[in-house]
Amino acid sequence: MTLTLLNNRYRIIRALGSGGFGNTFLAEDSYMPSARRCVIKQLKPVAHDPQAYQLAQQRFQREAAVLEDLGEGSNQIPRLYAYFSEGGEFYLVQEWIEGETLSHKVQQQGPMSEGVVRDIVVSLLPVLDFVHSKRMVHRDIKPDNIIVRNRDGKPVLIDFGAVKEAMGNVTNSIMIGTPGFMPSEQAAGQPVYSSDLYSLALTAVCSLTGKAPQELQTDPGTGEILWQQYVPSVSPTFAAVLDKAIQSHPRDRFATAKEMLDTLQSGVAPPSPAWTATQPTVAVAPIAPRPATSASHTVPAIASPASPGQRLKPWLIAILIVGGLIVAALALSRILNRSSQSSPSISSSSPSASEQPVGERPSSQTPASLPSEPSQETPAPVISRSPSTTQTPEAQLSPTANPNPQDRESPSSAIPESPSSAPRQSPAPVPTPARNNRNPNPSTNVPAFPTGTSRSAVEAALGSPSKDSKGYYPGTRAVTYHFVPNQIDLGYLYDRSSGQIRQTEVAFAQSVDRQVMLATLDGMLGGGATAEIKRGLQRVQDGQSNSFTFKQGGLKIQIVRQDCGFIYISIWDADLHEFDVSSSRKC
Repeated sequence: MTLTLLNNRYRIIRALGSGGFGNTFLAEDSYMPSARRCVIKQLKPVAHDPQAYQLAQQRFQREAAVLEDLGEGSNQIPRLYAYFSEGGEFYLVQEWIEGETLSHKVQQQGPMSEGVVRDIVVSLLPVLDFVHSKRMVHRDIKPDNIIVRNRDGKPVLIDFGAVKEAMGNVTNSIMIGTPGFMPSEQAAGQPVYSSDLYSLALTAVCSLTGKAPQELQTDPGTGEILWQQYVPSVSPTFAAVLDKAIQSHPRDRFATAKEMLDTLQSGVAPPSPAWTATQPTVAVAPIAPRPATSASHTVPAIASPASPGQRLKPWLIAILIVGGLIVAALALSRILNRSSQSSPSISSSSPSASEQPVGERPSSQTPASLPSEPSQETPAPVISRSPSTTQTPEAQLSPTANPNPQDRESPSSAIPESPSSAPRQSPAPVPTPARNNRNPNPSTNVPAFPTGTSRSAVEAALGSPSKDSKGYYPGTRAVTYHFVPNQIDLGYLYDRSSGQIRQTEVAFAQSVDRQVMLATLDGMLGGGATAEIKRGLQRVQDGQSNSFTFKQGGLKIQIVRQDCGFIYISIWDADLHEFDVSSSRKC
């Protein structure tokens, strides 16, 4: 600085830092008897650009008003002393907080203890609750912006230069924050209240581990942050609270700072994070639980985040495994008994057991204890209009399933062909040829319903859905269909009042013919797929792009290549919600 005094009052002592919007200095107030120290932020508008200068001036005045309001309401937010302009530049004068930033403490002392970090989080959550009550989002919470004040040991949240109104025009919002500490929705220029909770929790994680966000591992399947291996001694409750707060999607986090604080103080761990079981994604939640041994895909369908039916309970999985072992033991016993009853001449000159005519086996040889064996040794049944005919996760998880029919050695492997074997539940109404098609080709007819279609019309064509739950958005109902299991899933979000579709979606495996995808997309738009939309689908199919978004009239279109390789297409009424590509990439 070339000036001795700023505004004929503030004497610069030293520079504290610089950023994209200007510089920060430590100064002393020559008008005060104590020569009170203060922080001066200098905001530099773009030179020789009148429009940019006017915008900077508006931002400066707005920030000053925000800081005055916030600083008066909390003693853990620096107070605003003054603001002025000089030499075409803008200056804010704020309270100087004497203390150390969390980043400096970790650098000097190493990782912090759980008790210290927990106290910091508990102390700052009421501050965030106050900020959010003013309909503001801080947007830049990180270890550098939290100072532990010397005089009372309280954490103080500084640098509100990035603060914005949460209810402002998000489409005009620019990306503000620090990479690594901000969640995906904030990086997209759409911060929400839980964005601050994410940043605060990640700050806590970095203080506990002594690592920067970029040094932390992520789950390869979900992208969620893995950090507990660095601090195995952390209490399960505190770890669960932090895990919930740093979930990648806002809906899976705490909704408010008060909710997070209440959970911490209650000592009761929140439910398991969304990535430990199948949970809803942004605009849409999984159609059904995905078994651990199956690569089957689920379309994100809009559903209630807390739906208990969306995960397999650990005790249920244990029962399935034990039951499967029992079935396997019974099957092995049958094989040994049959082998002991067979004569040497049969084994040497007769066809193998698996090649013997099915009708030659007496019905008494089909044990009633193996009713699930036929469905386990045949391809997964196609979804019919009766939900009971759908292959369940229990059947897919059974250890007795044999994926290769040619490797079967037991006579019982042919039981499904025997008219005298244990009866299987017969599927109700015969599915259409398209739904029996396990390898869709250009002739496959996938029902495509545009928004505005009535639920009765959908069910007349598809029957009862595989899943029916409360929608994530108020006044909605979400349903899903496994149209061709592991290849094509359909999902719809209905308005509960009118019973009409508000969002229509489909997910295709890569093996599905591109003409089928194109025809379905065109049908979902009521025959209105433009050349640009078709090119967008082709680019995603060819791997040239991971996503395509488009607005057409009153609709929004999103095409995404998901992490598991499926092509996900979603079309919804434009006033329903915004685009969210990052969450739609989840399978």
